[in-house]
Amino acid sequence: GYKAGVDTDGAKVLGRFLDGSPAIVQRNLGRGRILHFAFFPGMSHWGNQFTRMSDWIMLPAKLAGVKPPIEVDQIPDSWPQVEAPLLLSDAGAAITLINRTGKPRDEFRVTARLPFEAGSVESVGQGRVSFEKTKDGGISFVLPLDATADVLRIKPQIP
Repeated sequence: GYKAGVDTDGAKVLGRFLDGSPAIVQRNLGRGRILHFAFFPGMSHWGNQFTRMSDWIMLPAKLAGVKPPIEVDQIPDSWPQVEAPLLLSDAGAAITLINRTGKPRDEFRVTARLPFEAGSVESVGQGRVSFEKTKDGGISFVLPLDATADVLRIKPQIP
């Protein structure tokens, strides 16, 4: 893939290419920081240091302390993983669990941060799912996940 040279004066090297040259650098600027990728993160493959392209693409948000609305268990050092896109509407939320590993999971944890208080969680594959509230106002639950996909419907708490 594309690879460019990087000026590292005053910058911290976060990742290197196999030849040792800087691949990702960070430089502080005021209260913020600048991240520079010497490659196209969405179109490149990086050995086994980071196993998913989304790790590179999400690095700026992670360094800024931003938490995604949905977090799911991932199998360490495995790609592909499980994707969990979130859809919101006036009726609640839907989370599609897309299992790209091709292997079922007996226990699969999902943590959701939603813009409403959850009243119930229902899985197309498993039926009603018990959940617990998290410290940050979200919910967390565990369910089996088959080898392909599942869809979860989260209804708001009725006042």
